[in-house]
Amino acid sequence: MTTEEYNQLWKQTIRMCELEPNKDEATAFVHSYYDHNELFRNLDDKNLFVVFIGLVVYEERFNLKYGSTSPAVWCYKEIQNRVNLGQYNADLMCDVGEWAACYSKNPYVPMGTWRNLGPREYDKFLAEYRDRLDEEIKAKEERVKKRIEEGKKKIEKAKKKHDERIAILNELRNRPVSEALLYMEESMKPVFYYAELIEDWFERKILTDEQKDKIISMFPTKSTRHNIRIKKKIIAYSQAL
Repeated sequence: MTTEEYNQLWKQTIRMCELEPNKDEATAFVHSYYDHNELFRNLDDKNLFVVFIGLVVYEERFNLKYGSTSPAVWCYKEIQNRVNLGQYNADLMCDVGEWAACYSKNPYVPMGTWRNLGPREYDKFLAEYRDRLDEEIKAKEERVKKRIEEGKKKIEKAKKKHDERIAILNELRNRPVSEALLYMEESMKPVFYYAELIEDWFERKILTDEQKDKIISMFPTKSTRHNIRIKKKIIAYSQAL
């Protein structure tokens, strides 16, 4: 059939279906296709086209309320499959789909979604949705990339601080204890900053009683659990030696 012939058949079928007086027969017609999607695949192009229009008109006219399970949805899917195979004029079938979306109060007809969209509007919606999704994915990737970069910077910064601290401790090991203690007092660094050096002094037994007392007095009364453990360890050193 030509596109014009399908166009005429479309209008004629709508009129015929709207004139159908028997609700029971119309309901039985629609229900005969309910959950029998394979029936659509077995129809020829002309009858598939006519059946779709009948399903849309009868469901709306007789208020059948199939919702998302409407046979019209599955019928239109088969029409779209055949459009992709070149068996129907694509523009005409889009027009028919747009008509169905306007004609039916069932928001799932014809595209199977609750948005009450015809094929053109649905394609537009999908394109916009995919664009938003791409933007969200891109934004997420940028956030992840930023967090990774910030994480690397933090690691580098921490490593730099660690290396600087180790260098200071090594340099202080080569100084006399009295000089190193004076440096620690004037440096404004917390005493825990020099914990390894202090432990080394105690282990090497190079501290005077006065220096031991001075070091213990430098530890604050309150601190973090980690630092409190260090303090207890140093005190234990001082008491044992």
